[in-house]
Amino acid sequence: MPYGGKDVLKNTLLLQFVLRKFDRVYVTYDLDADGDVRAALKRAGLKEDRHFMPLGMAQAGKECIEGMLPQRVVSAVHAKETDLVMKLTSAGERRRAKEELKRRYLEEFKSHADYSKEELKALARVTRTINTRLCK
Repeated sequence: MPYGGKDVLKNTLLLQFVLRKFDRVYVTYDLDADGDVRAALKRAGLKEDRHFMPLGMAQAGKECIEGMLPQRVVSAVHAKETDLVMKLTSAGERRRAKEELKRRYLEEFKSHADYSKEELKALARVTRTINTRLCK
């Protein structure tokens, strides 16, 4: 379930409440927020890979879950949504544009079923890890 971003994860009291409320919790967040989030999760008693995982790739512009998408998905959305991509450079429009692009990436991703194993390699690793931890 969406939780509202990295600032929520830094709220130790709220995080502990959620951990008490649910039997099984696995936290994911964008890799670019790792410096802000990891310490708070560890203070709450969570362990990396067992309870949480940053998502993304250690490459410029790919430090988020969208960075793990097949390149053809990102390319198709950027080609169709040039105005949204341009809004990423605007301080006032950046957040809204980023949220809308995330929706468009998801729509584009779901519109195909013919992905190769190589295209889904990064997402498959995350899915396996989370399923292993939550299905014990």
